[in-house]
Amino acid sequence: MSKYFKTKAEFDKWIADSFFKTAEQMVVNNPTDDEIIEKLLKEGYTDLENLVSDGHSYMIGTHTNNGWIYEDEADIEYIKRTGSNVEVRKRR
Repeated sequence: MSKYFKTKAEFDKWIADSFFKTAEQMVVNNPTDDEIIEKLLKEGYTDLENLVSDGHSYMIGTHTNNGWIYEDEADIEYIKRTGSNVEVRKRR
């Protein structure tokens, strides 16, 4: 049974906490997608196309849930160019 993050913010925090111990590391040491995926799998996050319970869109390597994303986070031209099926929502 796979583990899940409740929100994309929780997922982003997990990445930061897992790979960055200092602010300097955030600038110098960016983990590769493969490193993140390896750590996810080791910690029981095995459903890489469904990591975020609330359906917020993310992409890690070739894995994505293609769900929804906030309008201010979206690159509309990229979405159009790639034909992505992501839903764009306004923040409330």
